[in-house]
Amino acid sequence: MKALFARLRFSLAARLLLISIGSLLCIVLLVSAFFAIGWGQHFEDTFRPHLQRYQGYLLDELGTPPSRARAGSLTAELPLHIVIVDGKGVWSSDGEPFDPHTLKHARRSHNPGLFHDDRSDRFFLRQDVAGSEVYFGFLQTRERGPFGLLLLLIAGILFGTYWLIKRLFQPLKPIRDGVSEFSDGNFSHRIETPRHDELGELAGQINHMADEIDAMLKAKRDLLLAISHELRSPLTRSKVALELIDQNEITDGIRRDINDMEQLLGEILESERLNSEHAHSVLQRSDCALPELVSAVTDKLDADGKLIDSDVVTVVCSLDRARIKLLLTNLLGNAIRHNRHELGPVTLKARRLGDRVELVIRDHGEGIPPEHLPHLTEPFYRVDPSRQRKTGGYGLGLHLCQMIARAHGGALRIESEPGVGTSVRVELLCSNES
Repeated sequence: MKALFARLRFSLAARLLLISIGSLLCIVLLVSAFFAIGWGQHFEDTFRPHLQRYQGYLLDELGTPPSRARAGSLTAELPLHIVIVDGKGVWSSDGEPFDPHTLKHARRSHNPGLFHDDRSDRFFLRQDVAGSEVYFGFLQTRERGPFGLLLLLIAGILFGTYWLIKRLFQPLKPIRDGVSEFSDGNFSHRIETPRHDELGELAGQINHMADEIDAMLKAKRDLLLAISHELRSPLTRSKVALELIDQNEITDGIRRDINDMEQLLGEILESERLNSEHAHSVLQRSDCALPELVSAVTDKLDADGKLIDSDVVTVVCSLDRARIKLLLTNLLGNAIRHNRHELGPVTLKARRLGDRVELVIRDHGEGIPPEHLPHLTEPFYRVDPSRQRKTGGYGLGLHLCQMIARAHGGALRIESEPGVGTSVRVELLCSNES
């Protein structure tokens, strides 16, 4: 029930329907109140004289004293009920028992001769004639219309109204799905809607916004690729020239800076190659035994076997060996750099999940503040605002790892708790398809 109420509260169509029903009820109540006030104010002046005149005509027809035969003739011709109470007893035109003492004065009426019988649900006008009491009964409200049919018609109207409202807001679903695609970085998606109203115009504006953002990102990627390619040639010449001069501490520092620049340019080019819809097509897949692939990385980073504790399932997957090694090197390198080794080694666990493989890397570092977690895989993002080299790289490592995971049909998620440590989960599709 709570889920139903939550869904109704979330649905714009349901809320609009409830607002329409509430507004309609308010209008009906107001109109009824005005009619009731008007009827109460004008009944005595407008309808009572007519009622008295009609009562006089009936009494003339009955005669003095009232004739039961004439009363029977009148009730046969008119939708009327007549009761005569005289010395002979109580006579009722419908033959049913009648007790004048059960009658009650009608509410909200100034006529002392107007009574209501709760048993028969009739109103009675009483008149004394020649020692007899004559009661004219009318308005038998017990006979009502087909109430079930009325409820069915009301339900049909409400259902039709809800269907129309739902149809009115139908473009909201493709708009919502399109915005979700854009938030995932798929700016090639377009919102399709045949509507030519405000919602259709909104969908068109969102599509135009996606075109502008896609063009802007493409221009940024083209600029990065152009700069990266242009910088590679002077860097290569600088390395060659550096080898031709006398070696000393200064040349060693220059060599390290050139190597860092080459690594940065390589990561930029690699991330841009993988940042496309057809990233899986650039992968060079081959059958890889996962334990051997992990060992090739851990042996290089942890020759003594004290920094990393690995538990890898034996499985063979079709992966891009070089890129998976790059992913593991970046993630394990980050974990070793930030781990508090006195609390334990970095752990690496790999397990099979259906057609996928999950890698989990945990450290015992200081953890990452929650506000930084959503941005860690953004290019060039650094938690350390000073961007010192001793606290990390250029901010492309995690972005590149995410691109590699996505190219393999998987995903990368980062969880962290300040003071406890950080864990990175990588899912990879263990097949030839992505």
